[in-house]
Amino acid sequence: MPHVVTYLYLVPFLLTLTVIIAEVTEVFGDAKQKIQATPKASASETVKLKPMAVTYKASLDKGLEFSGTATRTLSQKNDGNWILRFDVRSFIADIEESVIFRWEGNQVIPLKYRYRLTGWAIRNRSNTIDFNWAHGEAYGDFRGRKVTVPLKEGALDPLGFQQQLLMDLKMGKHKMVYQVVNRRGYDENIFKVLGEEKITSKLGTKRAIKVKKIRDKGKKRETLMWFVPELEYKLVRLVQVEPDGTCYDIKSSDISDNERDSGEVLQLQKNQ
Repeated sequence: MPHVVTYLYLVPFLLTLTVIIAEVTEVFGDAKQKIQATPKASASETVKLKPMAVTYKASLDKGLEFSGTATRTLSQKNDGNWILRFDVRSFIADIEESVIFRWEGNQVIPLKYRYRLTGWAIRNRSNTIDFNWAHGEAYGDFRGRKVTVPLKEGALDPLGFQQQLLMDLKMGKHKMVYQVVNRRGYDENIFKVLGEEKITSKLGTKRAIKVKKIRDKGKKRETLMWFVPELEYKLVRLVQVEPDGTCYDIKSSDISDNERDSGEVLQLQKNQ
């Protein structure tokens, strides 16, 4: 039972965090290639997206490894749009999250967002958001509660803003503010670059950009992230410390190119 309780605490952690990559292996096909440093892009330049897939493992501060796998994939569809997926498979819960978006002017423009959580020890959940940019509205279904949200310029979904963060760092930004659509309208997510640190992995010691999620005053949860410019600004570490002192750590076990079309976004049995 102690391990089951621990995993129950891990589930909400997986719902809100992106990824950590601390021990990184870059793979292209079956052959490992030397990774070239990625130059920082200016805000006026057009930054290109690149397909990729990452597999992760999570651990707690007590050294317990999460018994399951989490994967994050980015691929381009045949129609030119992009699909970003985050999937978790474990004995206690499965998460399927995806967004189809356009990439225009260095901006993620979400079109369809889907989220589903299933498990034996938790209540199943599903959320959907459809973005109608022509009408200036987003139509959400959050656990059966339907909402209509007026779209703001730069509005993002709960998954796509994570991709926007990575690309904004690549363009040299130091403070990022994102308006993310939710059931109440919008949730403001703020991130700030704290500086640079050295990160040691299987690829050696790399220069990393340290980023902190800025929370409301009085909030004790702390989230720190490290991105490595030499690895296409991929996230190489993410640590979250809960108010009770519990520390979560996610590490990747593999990074690879992902050239295939991931197919259509997850279809939920909702009123589509």
